[in-house]
Amino acid sequence: QIPPPPPLPPVLFVAVDIDIKPGSEPNSINCGNAKEVITVAILTTDDFDATTVDHTTVTFEGASETHVDKRTGEPRRHEEDVDYDGDTDLVFHFRLGDTILTCDSTEATITGATFDGFAIQGTDAVRMID
Repeated sequence: QIPPPPPLPPVLFVAVDIDIKPGSEPNSINCGNAKEVITVAILTTDDFDATTVDHTTVTFEGASETHVDKRTGEPRRHEEDVDYDGDTDLVFHFRLGDTILTCDSTEATITGATFDGFAIQGTDAVRMID
């Protein structure tokens, strides 16, 4: 008798829709400019409310939000409807030099957690230009 297959592992994260450099296509990044600030939005969809993300947990390719409260050092929260669909998205800003992106990168990933403790992850394409 063949034993049953093992149970599937639990989902490790909630997949979220993101938009790197909202409003631009392709998402071109000057890989020679370490000071370039990359805007990344976590989008609210029918399946996910971006405002449930704890902005203090979010990183983008190893970098943290560049805009911080000068008194506390905590990342600032930016809520905006970046895709003009009538709901609120969560917007972040990361300095290229703080990321692990290289001139050979073709995609980039944001990670974090919701206020309820669920891990989130989203990936979008990038076009690195020199």
